[in-house]
Amino acid sequence: MKLDKFIEQNMEGFSSSEPPPGHIERFGSRIDRFYSLRRREFRMNFVRIAAFVVFIFLVTSLFISQYRSFKNQEVQVIINDELVEAEKYYAGMLDEYYVRISDLRFYHNEKEKRQVLKELHEMDLQVELMKSDLRNNPDNEIIINAIISHYQIKMELMDNIIARVEKTDNSLL
Repeated sequence: MKLDKFIEQNMEGFSSSEPPPGHIERFGSRIDRFYSLRRREFRMNFVRIAAFVVFIFLVTSLFISQYRSFKNQEVQVIINDELVEAEKYYAGMLDEYYVRISDLRFYHNEKEKRQVLKELHEMDLQVELMKSDLRNNPDNEIIINAIISHYQIKMELMDNIIARVEKTDNSLL
């Protein structure tokens, strides 16, 4: 109410069409400062939020990669333990077969004996190549199964060689 009275009493001061000189410039500069501060504040908030999102993403990615790495190492240790155990068994058995083949007479033909031992040694080189592949790709079960299968086939082959040579040597006696 007092405001209404004040306006009525000072009507000619409010009726002038032009504000005092410099008013528009001062008002414009205040508006510009206000909006520039708001824009700067908005940018800073936006940058902070973006940095926080990137930080959360990186931390999450790090945890996921570490978890996967840990799981892969766990599986790799289990697989490698199984392979080491299988290799010990097959190495022991194959050593026995090598000794038995070395003791055989091979129809009194040393050249044929050397050829058989050379080919068996070449089979060992194939296992070494597979082990090299396994070092490059440690969790590849196909390579592990191939190594074990190779040992099994080699044992069967050596067993057959021993059986045939012993059978032939016994028949010659």
